Amino acid sequence: MNVSLDNFNLTGKNVAVALSGGQDSMALLYYMLSVKDLYHFNIKAINVEHGIRGQNSIDDTNFVISICQKLSVPLRTFLVDVLLKAEELKFSIEQTARLLRYQCFSQAVEEGFCDYVLTAHHQSDNAETVIFNMCRGAGLKGLKGIDKQNSYILRPLLNVTKQEIIDYTLKHSIPYVSDETNDDTDYTRNYLRHNVLPELKKVFPEAEKSISRLTEIVKEEDAFLEELTLNTIILKDGYAEIPISAHPVIVKRGAILALKHLGVIKDYEKLHAELVDSLKNLNNGNEISLPKNVTAIKEYDKLVLFREQEFNFTPVPLKEGVYQGLNYTLEIKKVNSNISFQRDSLYIDQDKLPKNTVIRLRQEGDVFKKFGGKSKKLKDYFIDKKVPKRLRDKILVGADGKNILFIAGIEISDDLKVDKNTINVLQLKKITKE
Repeated sequence: MNVSLDNFNLTGKNVAVALSGGQDSMALLYYMLSVKDLYHFNIKAINVEHGIRGQNSIDDTNFVISICQKLSVPLRTFLVDVLLKAEELKFSIEQTARLLRYQCFSQAVEEGFCDYVLTAHHQSDNAETVIFNMCRGAGLKGLKGIDKQNSYILRPLLNVTKQEIIDYTLKHSIPYVSDETNDDTDYTRNYLRHNVLPELKKVFPEAEKSISRLTEIVKEEDAFLEELTLNTIILKDGYAEIPISAHPVIVKRGAILALKHLGVIKDYEKLHAELVDSLKNLNNGNEISLPKNVTAIKEYDKLVLFREQEFNFTPVPLKEGVYQGLNYTLEIKKVNSNISFQRDSLYIDQDKLPKNTVIRLRQEGDVFKKFGGKSKKLKDYFIDKKVPKRLRDKILVGADGKNILFIAGIEISDDLKVDKNTINVLQLKKITKE
């Protein structure tokens, strides 16, 4: 068999074959046993009894147990109830079986039974996956097929054809059991395996190998687009920004990455990415609701995805110290009047501060006299400065009644500006969490 383990660093590792007892996994077990001394790793096995096929399934597990005992291969067995879980989750039996199987693999690794789990996915499985995803309207990620490695899951047979596996088991007289459900074409993948792929190979005999080449091309181009997208968008604590000038492909991909960044792992669809992209053509301030209470909004030259964060701040008298804002801190301290002012800070004449100045959040009717300018409503000032609406009620301000004296991280009132007569200076530094 055309198996390559050179890309896997298995030296000194405990490697467990996911062993169902079927032809593919048995061929993988025997092959790994034949090369374990060459690559210096330890062989183990994992068996998951899905509780689907009654006594036949139990017999298969007993077969695996006897084989592992005969070959002196340490075995970890799991028993799950796929039918019950499928009903509970409202998933298909196929989906649920895969979910529970991989949960067992994860448990085996976490418990220290093994470092890696090897599955016997081969070239035909890869072709079936690509065709299946293509028929569901998948994008590049769906056309990538099956990964050779996904964290602790390794798939060394991906370049091996089913015929090579059959020939290998015959040549080495490898025993195996047959799962009758593999012939049940009510299962989508079985239908593709028995009805679609054979017909396709009549026209294109090398179809599976061609699909494998396609997946390699797609993986490379998908990785490039992923890197380009990550270099274009901004992911911060609690929100993500996407430039509206970006190509629609980047915007849509960025929307999915933003959703994942905000904790939406599986509940997104292609439609959600398209909705985010459509915001580009709407007026500023338009927004849409996305899964898991995420909102996407157009903010001037960018699209922002965020989950609304509650923030309350009780007004306190202004004095030197550190004040906690939303995802930032405001540090106020006295500094020497002749120091070089830093660009990341605001500076005010302490002696010009009214005695009743407090730090608070904005209120209705607030007025601000900007530096070197005239007074205007704070709301209008925020609009002029293009301060996002979602943040306006969460910015710390210094206030004397309705008169705003400074806006944290943005600007100070003209009434507090430092001049040649200033003696006492306060530095206001906004420190944003990364």
